[in-house]
Amino acid sequence: MTLHFFTFLVDINRHSKQNLVDCLKILVNSLNNQLSDFELIVFTNFNPPQLDKNVIYRKYYDNTKHLIYNDKWLNLSFNKINIYKDLYDETNINYIWIDLDTIITYDISYLNNLNNFFIINGGNTLTKQNIFNNYPLKIDTKDYIQGNFWKLDIQLYHELMKTFKEINERGLELEYDLQCLFNYHINIKENLNGVNLIGKNCFTNTLNGLGIWTNDGKDKHGNLQGLEQLYYDTNGILRTKYYPDKEIHLISFTFFTIKELWNHPTFKKIVLGS
Repeated sequence: MTLHFFTFLVDINRHSKQNLVDCLKILVNSLNNQLSDFELIVFTNFNPPQLDKNVIYRKYYDNTKHLIYNDKWLNLSFNKINIYKDLYDETNINYIWIDLDTIITYDISYLNNLNNFFIINGGNTLTKQNIFNNYPLKIDTKDYIQGNFWKLDIQLYHELMKTFKEINERGLELEYDLQCLFNYHINIKENLNGVNLIGKNCFTNTLNGLGIWTNDGKDKHGNLQGLEQLYYDTNGILRTKYYPDKEIHLISFTFFTIKELWNHPTFKKIVLGS
C-alpha cells in the first residue's frame, strides 16, 4: 500500500535553494532505501531538478485566511495544515506531513494502518516546553509532540481547527505554530483521546524524536556527539547507545543542525550508508 507524503521546498531567504534541494535529496534517498511504494508531493516556489519518479512537484501557495505571526517561517509552517485539508478534499487521502530534514531509517509501511499519528521528543529530557508566547503553560519536553512528522484524519483536523478558533478567541498566541496547537489540543485539552503518539501510547519500542540526541536531561538538537552514539544492531535496526532498548525508525533534525552534519564522515556512514 502506498505511503502518501507531502512537504515544502520553499525559498524564504532562510536557507539557499541549493541547500533545500540537497536536503530533499537526502530525504528522498532515505524513502527509496526503506519503502517499496511511496509518493511525495513537494510544494515549491522555484524550479528544482526532477529527483525521482515518486516525487511530484506542485506550486506552493498560502491559503491562510489570517496570518498569525510576523514571521515568514512560522506562517509557512502553519500553512501545512491548510495544504493537508486541500489534499484531503482533492484525493480523500490523509497525506503524511514530513519535514525535509527528517530521515527515514526503517520500513515504516506499518504506519498506513494508523488513521492518525504524531511523534514525541522522547528520551529523558527534564526540561519543559512552552505552549504559548503570552500564557505560562508548559509540558515536559520528553512528551512534547514534534511538528516534523504527522498524519491527521479529517475528524481530528476539524477538532484541531475548533481548538485553534478557541485559542484565538482567548487572545493566546501559539509559540511554534502547529506543533504547539497539537500539544495543547492533545496533551492538555483532550488527553490522548483517539490519537496515536508513536513512542508513547503506540510503538513504545521506538524513539524517533529529538530525544535521541541526549541522555543527560538537557534539551538538545542534532549534534556530533549524539550522532556518534548511533549504530545498527545485528538485525540492521538503527539504535543509540543512549537508549539501546529503543529502535529508531526515523531521525529528527532541524535544518540548521542537519546542514552542520551532512558532510561529516559519521553522518555519511550512519545516515547515508556511504
